Amino acid sequence: MLRAHGAWRASSNIDALVAKPRGAEDAFLEAWWPDGVLRGGDRSGLPVQLLRLGASDIPGIEREVGRDAFVAHSAKLNEACFATLRGLSADRGTLETSCSIIMDMRGLGARHVRGVPAFGAMMKVCEPNYPERLKHVFIVRAPWIFASLYALVKPLLNETTASKVAILGDDFATTLLKYIPKETLPVDLGGVAEAPAHIAPGGMVPKGALAAIADAAPLR
Repeated sequence: MLRAHGAWRASSNIDALVAKPRGAEDAFLEAWWPDGVLRGGDRSGLPVQLLRLGASDIPGIEREVGRDAFVAHSAKLNEACFATLRGLSADRGTLETSCSIIMDMRGLGARHVRGVPAFGAMMKVCEPNYPERLKHVFIVRAPWIFASLYALVKPLLNETTASKVAILGDDFATTLLKYIPKETLPVDLGGVAEAPAHIAPGGMVPKGALAAIADAAPLR
């Protein structure tokens, strides 16, 4: 796995990707892919990622920037997470390798079926190259169609990753608060924190959204 990971980092130019100046595609993905790290941490002080997958429009994102850019963005998010974990490890004198993710499925519907191939491509990169990335995966507000979509994605997960997935019911906040302080959780997830403005709200991506960003004021 380590040799394969090294070969993947070299062939994908991951270090150069991380160091690359922020461009229009980065700004677009930050504006439309509803994924980010919450302010604060879990009860161990480790990062908590929030992905509002039900609010996403993966086909629209793929239409604007292509699948490769979408997958590369996910790799960059993982690299940023591990940079944070390395910093925490150095401060604590421990080895921290994983953090939790909350996947909010509110809004998930039949339209998301078209996003499975791109999401699967992302998983095929993340699974073998960031195997210890996940501490807990909390699935919340999953509608009836989630079972069908998860059946398509689950074969892409190894057994260890699949065992970390917890599909929570209507009382999901009770479980989340066992692992994550209320000060970290947004109000709509059972906490007291304000809605994280730095995490995109998602929504249907309009055609030409990338061009509109590229034509806007120069990025810094």
